[in-house]
Amino acid sequence: MTFNGIQSRVVTGFLTGFNTLRRHLYLLGLLDSLLCRKCGVTDETLAHILCECEASDSLRHAYRTVPYLGWLLFLRAGGC
Repeated sequence: MTFNGIQSRVVTGFLTGFNTLRRHLYLLGLLDSLLCRKCGVTDETLAHILCECEASDSLRHAYRTVPYLGWLLFLRAGGC
């Protein structure tokens, strides 16, 4: 499997925690709020986006059916 530049960035962010999710941007001092952009209920972390965010349920379900690149497409569509 090969990745293009965008897919490589998403995978690297997924594995290292260096991404554009609000938790990371908050820790860098770039944002004043940790709250999820989609639901506004709790901190925007990778675990929240992938497993908990009710506002992302339909998008998450749609991409789960795509083998291998499904999670990459989901993360990219979610703005991560």
